[in-house]
Order: sequence, then structure tokens, then C-alpha cells
Amino acid sequence: GSYMSLQVWLPLNGNLTNRGLLDLAWVCDGATISPNGKIGKTYLMDGVDDSIYAIHDKSIWSNKEISYALWFKSDKVKTAGTILEIAADLVVHYSYSASTNKIRFGYYRAYLNGSGVRAGDLQIPAYDFDADVWHHVVCTFDHQYNSLYVDGTLVFSLDRSSLYTNNFVSTTAAGFNKIAIGRSYGSSSFVGGCINDVRIYDHCLSVKEIKEISKALVLHYTLDDFASHGANIMPNFLEMGLES
Repeated sequence: GSYMSLQVWLPLNGNLTNRGLLDLAWVCDGATISPNGKIGKTYLMDGVDDSIYAIHDKSIWSNKEISYALWFKSDKVKTAGTILEIAADLVVHYSYSASTNKIRFGYYRAYLNGSGVRAGDLQIPAYDFDADVWHHVVCTFDHQYNSLYVDGTLVFSLDRSSLYTNNFVSTTAAGFNKIAIGRSYGSSSFVGGCINDVRIYDHCLSVKEIKEISKALVLHYTLDDFASHGANIMPNFLEMGLES
């Protein structure tokens, strides 16, 4: 049977280009390659204008379960930013406090309210994490609960079934058919820090699956061998289903 149902995988290990004609994922405005990734190399975002984009079909998440996972390390300079934004509907957010040297993670999930108007559920729970190290962040959504995991452990889970009675949102605004990494599309909410190994799944990951991913036990290839052959399209962006 299916296992984990990985739909999108962006290792972000330094093999992207600055937007060729056929690229499915590309670097914007100078995100630089760093050798100090959590898994191999990584991209360092300056908190000013760096980001990475991937082409995306925004319609596939409407009224569907979804999980997304990534590694993040703060630069301890930028005080807040959007780590990941999927079609302007699904967001991983962070904030950094210099006084405590701690970071917090949160999420945003768009939905339609009772009047059929687009609204948002923003949650930034008051759980602090060491800003000096990498953290693995996972957000999961089903038709009832929004959950946030950090480093393989559940931080909090909220019943949002009353909000989602009227359906999750499939963004209709023009220009939001992207996965934006390191920024909020159309805003100045840029990230200061590094991002590795972005994954999007088409169901709610179990605790066991999340712990496996956070320990880098599941399907890790750097893909550098593909990049060395000059492939300009793949594997910057992958869509796949994994079978056990």
C-alpha cells in the first residue's frame, strides 16, 4: 500500500538555478549556498529579499488533508518571517527573540467563513526553542485538527472543524500559484536563516512518520549526481508517491 504519499520534495541542497526557461523551482534575488546544511548543503536567506519559488498546482489542496515538513535554522538577526507559503493558503511562520535567544513557530491556514469569505486561522503558540540549532517543523491538517510538531514532538493540536465546515480555501487570487520558500508571496515577510528538505504530503502524517522524517530516516538522496549531468528541469522539483 501507499506509504507517506510524498507529493513534493525540495531538498534545497544547492542544486537550483536562477530560473531557466523550463525550471520548476528556482532561486530568487540571491539566496546563497551554504555548506552547513542540516542535510548536506543548504540555502542561506538574508532576511531582506532572498527566496525560492516552485511551480505549483494550487487547486490540489482544496478540502484535502495535507502535511508539510522542513528543517529551519534562524540567523538570529531577523525577528520574524515566513518560512514556507503554499499557494498563500498554508504558511509556516517563525519569530526570534534576541533577549531570550529563542524562536517560536506557528502556522496560518486559510478557510471560507460562514459567509463564503476568505479568512485565516493564525496560531503562534508560546513554546520557545533554542535559536542556535536546526529545528524540524511539521504542520498537519485534516478536516478537524490543525497540528504543529517541532523536532518530532507535538507542540499543540487544535480542533478547527467549526472553521472548516465551509471548506478549505483553494486560492482564487491571481499570482498565488506558487510554493514560496523564505518569504510570504507578495509581502516583505522574508526569512533570515537556512531552510532544508521541504516535503509536502497528501495526508496527515502519523507521529511515527514524523519522527522518522525528523531523524532523516526516510528517502534521503542529495541528487547531486543528477545535477552534474546538466539536467535543468528535474530533480529541482519532484512529485512522487512512495510505495512500501
